Amino acid sequence: MLSLQLTKVVALAAALIGTYVLFNPQTVQVFSASINLETINALLMIFVSVLVLVVASYSHRNLQGQPRLTRFGTLLTVALLGLLVMVSAGTLVQFALGWTLSGQATASLIAHANDPAARRAARYVRTWLSTSDVLAWLAVASLALPNSGLFTITWGSGSVFAASTAGLALVLASIVRTGLLPAHRWLAQTAEAPSPVSAFLHAGIINAAGISVALWLPIMRPWLALLLVSACATLIIGMLTMRNRADVKGQLASSTSMQMAFMSIEAAVGLPGLAVAHLIGHGSYKSWCFLRAGGAITRRRLGHIAHRPTWAIVITGVGIGVGTAAVIFALTQSLEPLTAVVGVIAAASVIVYAYNGDGRRWLPVIAVSTLGLAAYLVVAHLWLTWIPLPHWVDVPMLAVALVSLLIAGVVNRLLPAPTAQRLSWYLIAPRFMRVPSIAKTDLNWPTPEPARTPILEELVDTARGCVEPSWPLRTAVAVNPVSSRTNLPFALAADVANALGAKLYASPSQYLYLWESGAIDERHLTSLLGDSSTVAEFVERTRAQSTDDAVIAQSPATPAWELAHRWCQLTWRESDTPGDVFTNWHHSLPRTLAAQISTEPIVALAQALEVHQRIQPLNLEQNPTAQQLRMLHQLLTTAPGWAAHAQWRGREAVVQLLALRACITALYTEPLTLLASNDFAGSAIWQLALEDTFDDWLNNQLGAGSAGNEEQANIGVVTCIDVRSEPMRRALESAGGIRTYGAAGFFGVDAALHVNDCTIGLAPVIVAPSVTVESAIRSSWVADLTEGLTCTMEGLGGLAIAEGFGVAALGASLVNTFTPRLSPTLAHRIQPDVWLGTTGREVDHLSVDQQVAYARGFLDGLGGQNFPQLMVVAGHTADAANNAFAAAYQCGACGGNSGSVNARLITTMLNNPAVREHLIADGYGIEGTTFIAALHNTTSNMIELDPAAYLEGELANLAAELSSASRRAQLQLVHRPSSLPGAASTSRGMDWAQPFPEWGLVGNAACIIGPRELTAGADLQGRVFLHEYDWTSDPDGSLLNGILQGPGAVMHMINMQYYCSTVDQGSFGSLDKTRHNVVGDLGVLVGASGDLHYGLPWQSLGPDPDQLLHAPIRLRILVAAPPQQLEDALRGTAVERLAANGWLKIESLQPMEHDAVLIAHGASRDYRYTSRRWPIRTTRITRTSSTTS
Repeated sequence: MLSLQLTKVVALAAALIGTYVLFNPQTVQVFSASINLETINALLMIFVSVLVLVVASYSHRNLQGQPRLTRFGTLLTVALLGLLVMVSAGTLVQFALGWTLSGQATASLIAHANDPAARRAARYVRTWLSTSDVLAWLAVASLALPNSGLFTITWGSGSVFAASTAGLALVLASIVRTGLLPAHRWLAQTAEAPSPVSAFLHAGIINAAGISVALWLPIMRPWLALLLVSACATLIIGMLTMRNRADVKGQLASSTSMQMAFMSIEAAVGLPGLAVAHLIGHGSYKSWCFLRAGGAITRRRLGHIAHRPTWAIVITGVGIGVGTAAVIFALTQSLEPLTAVVGVIAAASVIVYAYNGDGRRWLPVIAVSTLGLAAYLVVAHLWLTWIPLPHWVDVPMLAVALVSLLIAGVVNRLLPAPTAQRLSWYLIAPRFMRVPSIAKTDLNWPTPEPARTPILEELVDTARGCVEPSWPLRTAVAVNPVSSRTNLPFALAADVANALGAKLYASPSQYLYLWESGAIDERHLTSLLGDSSTVAEFVERTRAQSTDDAVIAQSPATPAWELAHRWCQLTWRESDTPGDVFTNWHHSLPRTLAAQISTEPIVALAQALEVHQRIQPLNLEQNPTAQQLRMLHQLLTTAPGWAAHAQWRGREAVVQLLALRACITALYTEPLTLLASNDFAGSAIWQLALEDTFDDWLNNQLGAGSAGNEEQANIGVVTCIDVRSEPMRRALESAGGIRTYGAAGFFGVDAALHVNDCTIGLAPVIVAPSVTVESAIRSSWVADLTEGLTCTMEGLGGLAIAEGFGVAALGASLVNTFTPRLSPTLAHRIQPDVWLGTTGREVDHLSVDQQVAYARGFLDGLGGQNFPQLMVVAGHTADAANNAFAAAYQCGACGGNSGSVNARLITTMLNNPAVREHLIADGYGIEGTTFIAALHNTTSNMIELDPAAYLEGELANLAAELSSASRRAQLQLVHRPSSLPGAASTSRGMDWAQPFPEWGLVGNAACIIGPRELTAGADLQGRVFLHEYDWTSDPDGSLLNGILQGPGAVMHMINMQYYCSTVDQGSFGSLDKTRHNVVGDLGVLVGASGDLHYGLPWQSLGPDPDQLLHAPIRLRILVAAPPQQLEDALRGTAVERLAANGWLKIESLQPMEHDAVLIAHGASRDYRYTSRRWPIRTTRITRTSSTTS
């Protein structure tokens, strides 16, 4: 980290020097070099210094736990120094030196991850940047030939021919480094780098054309027409590709191409001053966009689908836009034509918001946004007046620029989507991937036998069974990536996973780390191995097998598979939008090849499999059908991410994907070979020892809990069963007078919230909501304005906004980076509050009987007996800013959302007099009990009572007492997760650079279903789900059956998500969070392209990729109920099958003189538990009279 500290010091010093020079311009001679410190140089110096200061400070937190940080900081410092030399150069050789240093250092930064994809991308980018370096030095050589000293080469050096040659070389160098046509493809590859590198590159390195024209205008001016042609073509391409990219970083890269093209157009038509403004404004805006790219899905979670207004509104908006622009033009009277035209186009493009935006608040947004865009004309005019650069009007070049802008606008709005997709493919795909090599041969594709198609259909259905459907990121709370294999015993499923290239046991180094950290006890290894003398030998054998534990993505990086991934990426943009991936690809084929391949996916699949059978002859023991089934398995499991999304879409999407992959791999004559893996010898023994050690620990912790104490409780707090609630419950109870309960976090309210035109599920994703409630949420004017400007950024409006107001984004970056505590305050002005505009009265449309049913279900889950005077129902939420997997930190029972709304709804029903009358008549002890909602923030460890609740008298005193206990608990818990990198803080979850907001459900390993008295006082370290249950009030076991099938199933999904993401990051996790590239709401890419990932990144599992905190332990469920009652409740359930196959363990614990009894067990001996009795701890419920309003 010292190297990054040095980077920040250098950047800060350079920014201060630049600020001084801005008001005191001068030229300094250092030895033979001349350093220009004029106004332009000072502006550029300040910009690049502040940019690098933000990037370095962001990286200091964002890249924690990663290797090669010293290298990263050193390269970033070299790149900064290169840029400073470049923007302050008084001679061309200094300029070329800075140009080369900054470019080569940045290319090396792209390879920071040091995996094959990152190294390949770095080589590709370095090739193009080195080309621009050669051209820059060619310019130096052109002027150096007639001169004697390198450091005397200025723009007035040399002959006219030499100056012309140098100008051409500089223009070509600028085209390449700025990513203009034909060098536009390298920009997309920069997404392989961590987000801060992408931010730096797209904001500071890419601006070459603007910088070079500003500093070397005289020698470049004769060749600006060449720059214009390249820029105009790139503008159209950028607009087209940005429209057809679903991945966030791909969209930003295409946007950069478009913005850099516009900057170059401004420079070419005679407005170099505006080009400088554009490079600063766009660089500020684009760096902000890349640094916040991980939070794209979060920003869309609460977005609403708005009404389309009438054409009268659109016409009014046009009038406002054009009229305002005309007034500004008349007032200034001296605007340059291009500036005026761009301003008018940008103002008119606000109509995008009126057409696609919220018609209910259209007028203020259109008016404010249009006035802001029109103000751009004034800003541009004032800037051109102040900046010390010449400007002129070249009418022919201006005409070309305007035509290109018009074409770009037409392309963006009128070109049909399928045509746009195919054009985008040819424009952005690397050359070697565009036409399959076999298309150049005379090999004819076979005609399949019609009789074989039904057989193939059956084989496809069989092969689909090995793939799990993924959930969209907005609801991806818990995804068990191996749920289809749970019908097999765990050991057999592990062998199947090996055959398909994945693992279900941890690596040797992981087990060794757990062994050395004490998570695996030597006693249990000895017991399993049978002899203590063999333990040391066993450990050494494991150590010898841990030499190569590199975690890589499972998908092969061959041209064929990369091509298939890119077509998936191009076609499947959102989870709810249709897309036929095979059909789109087929339309892109050359006619001769397209004529040979069937347009029917299942028929084309049959053809491709027959080609593969030619490539891979049958083994003697195989038959054709078995070989085809094996190939189908390989086609689905070699890159499981996109296959999982296809499975989520349905059978037809799976057939489309199979046909695509089979045809492409056949065209490239790539054999279908699995990337098979093998669990090392002894992995099962390590796993059993790990789980046995945990069982002993849990047994000891339960035995250490306080028992036999009797205390008063006049406050009850119901929390989610989430493992993160356990420390908070313990801390609250330690304050005295508080009794806590555990229930599924949706509190039995399986509702969907209708917000404007968007429906948000507030129940587990495996449950279809049975009731819909309406929210009265209304956006603030700040939110409306923000959305309006966002819509305006689509298309040509973004050109003006980035240029005129993009620098404001740099201010936002500074605030988010250096004062993250302010981020929540600013965010709350734009985003809806955590209560989503509800009041609780949204349930009034439900009948009393419906409300009584919900209330009964909730109270039955808590035991249904007497309750304290004040009952607080606390849903839970979490802060995970800038995180693609933010939903995984939220309430799993609420569909990846906050539990606040569910808490408000259930408390409203419980306080309803008509409902209470029924409940009291049925014997529920709620007389004198008042229910209020609350929200437990698991990141800040704070409980916030419902601000809408009005309490007085004794109830108000009790609420104040609880708030005080909550604050004490917060202070007690904020320093608890000492393993979290960085300083303990209650606001770390709002820090956009923080990859470790909290540990989520790391460590989850067990669930206890029983009364709180079983676990009271036991320090379970946030590793155990706690669900309230009283077997004596559930004589028929129906309540227990519901708990096991509902929360029990969800807990197992969560447990397996963490388990699988830990043992095999490449297959089931999502590797490095800092390289995440969000694709719509489907999942993430790790880098620019490749397979889709929907598991957890290593930053969600531990502070270091080689030392993950989560111990992969299969879930143990302990139920406080008699064995027969548990056995009856389990019979025929999915949980019973999971236990029988060794995926989890279930035991009965009884509050009597009976030992623990194993109810369901695995096929192997690994499921046993040390028997014990659990103590009784009583809690006396007290009430006093109170008044509530």
